[in-house]
Amino acid sequence: MGPAKARSYSGALPPPPRLYDPAVVNQPLGYYFDVITNGHGAMYGYAARIPVRDRWTIAAFLRGLQTSRAADPELLDDTDRAELSRAAAAQPDPAPASNSAEAH
Repeated sequence: MGPAKARSYSGALPPPPRLYDPAVVNQPLGYYFDVITNGHGAMYGYAARIPVRDRWTIAAFLRGLQTSRAADPELLDDTDRAELSRAAAAQPDPAPASNSAEAH
C-alpha cells in the first residue's frame, strides 16, 4: 500500500472576512459577540464553551486589534517605535485586501 494521502479542503469553504476590511471594522461590538455566541457561516457558536464575560473580552480584543492598526506611531516612545520598525521590516508584503462586498 502506498503512502497515505491527506485530503486537502483548502478552498472548500470561503475564507473568513479580513479583520481590517471596512465592512468588518464598521460592525458594532455586539456583532462580534453575536458571531462568537451563535456562529456565522461554517463557524459554530461558542455559547456553551466560552462564558459571556469572556466572549465580550474577545470582542473587545478584536476591536483593539482593529484600532491599533490605525494608531499613530509618533505616540510611541523611541524604543517602541524602533521595535515597531524592525518588526514591520521583517514582515512579508501583505496579501491584497479582499473585496469588501465579499465580507460577511
